Amino acid sequence: MPRIVAFTKDWNDVPTCTTHVLRGMGRSLPVLWIESIGTRKPNLASPGDLSRVWRKLRSVATRAELKENNLRVLAPVLIPKTESAAGRFINRCLMRWMIRRELHRMGGEGRVEYWCFVPNAVDLLPGVRCQPSGRFPDAGYRMEQSQAKSASGIRHPASGFSEEVSGVRCQKDGDRCVSGRALNERTVVVHRSPPATGHSPLVVYYCVDDWSQFHNLDGAWLARKEEEILKRADVVFTPARHLEEKCRRAAGGRVHYVPHGVEHAAFARALSAETVAPADVAGLRRPVIGFYGNLHPWVDFGLVGALARRRPQWSFVLIGEVFCDVSPAAAPGNVHFLGRREHGVLPDYCKAFDAAMIPYDMKQARMASVNPVKTKELLAAGVPIAAADVPELRGYGEDVLICRGVDEWEAALAKQIARADRREISARVAGEDWTEKIAAMRRIVEAS
Repeated sequence: MPRIVAFTKDWNDVPTCTTHVLRGMGRSLPVLWIESIGTRKPNLASPGDLSRVWRKLRSVATRAELKENNLRVLAPVLIPKTESAAGRFINRCLMRWMIRRELHRMGGEGRVEYWCFVPNAVDLLPGVRCQPSGRFPDAGYRMEQSQAKSASGIRHPASGFSEEVSGVRCQKDGDRCVSGRALNERTVVVHRSPPATGHSPLVVYYCVDDWSQFHNLDGAWLARKEEEILKRADVVFTPARHLEEKCRRAAGGRVHYVPHGVEHAAFARALSAETVAPADVAGLRRPVIGFYGNLHPWVDFGLVGALARRRPQWSFVLIGEVFCDVSPAAAPGNVHFLGRREHGVLPDYCKAFDAAMIPYDMKQARMASVNPVKTKELLAAGVPIAAADVPELRGYGEDVLICRGVDEWEAALAKQIARADRREISARVAGEDWTEKIAAMRRIVEAS
């Protein structure tokens, strides 16, 4: 039985595709969920960042916590966003120790699969690290040097993955790594001790976003890390065609397009007569237009405010934690910010929505690569949608009307509010359940 080690976000963050995939696999496979390894330097002036740092420091001696089924969550203590060789070495040593400790606890003898949901996880993966100085810091490896006329004279052809580290290109063939070029007329040969399980680990990169385009992250650094992990990964998954094309330039046929799924039964209960809308939306003036998700700058709050002023008789409900200035939408009295709500109660809120909107700001470059998980959730609840011109949302027909200006938005929302075919809308995404998506990914991984 394979064991999953996943580098991802914090367990308590708003659920995304990461959550659904790992929880789904955790129903039948051992999963070690490793919380955020740091895609940016912490801001010590931020109470939220300080709280996270303190929580991780307190967890240094603790073990992974069993959350549900076979899924354990580990909060690692690492140097965040380190760019020095020494910092990366320290992080690798710490992470290898923590992972080995937990894998032993999880039991089993199957292959270990490293699922990376962030590109900088490449610095923490086990495997070959070649250094031009002749030093090789990872335990379990030894180095030899032998005379060679040229790289083409190597007798051990390589297969599998390859990576470029510090100017030396290495290729892995079973338990041997042979450099792909001569270095000062010498060839560096690295012999790897077989893993304790007898199975070579497998690396999966799940590319969910264009990391180079985030406003609050070091895009250039993450782009470099993504280039490394695309060379390293045995399998690459992505839920967006834009990301598929981008990844294929580096990873070729190892890239697989798998759109997001939906917990269909959970959200379809919004159609049940027994489901009751929460009190904070049940008394609002109808129609109610809903949105949920973290409120970041890529949400077009100016658009929301403009629509609210045009249609003062409509109620606009925005559910999610606020991470930016929302004042362009806050002026009208018919815009309601409810704050974060847990994922399990979102179907209840969908019960109150007459229509939904996905008002992303398409002037932001990363919008070309997003595939909002909420789309199929809203549809499973029978809620018709008006949406910004996100490429991944163009194929839903009348259930997701694409809008490019405030006039189109107003007309599309009026049209969706008037619909009475909620059960038919839900039925059209009934075959998109997460169980089917995860099963498809498992088949690809197990064949690799």
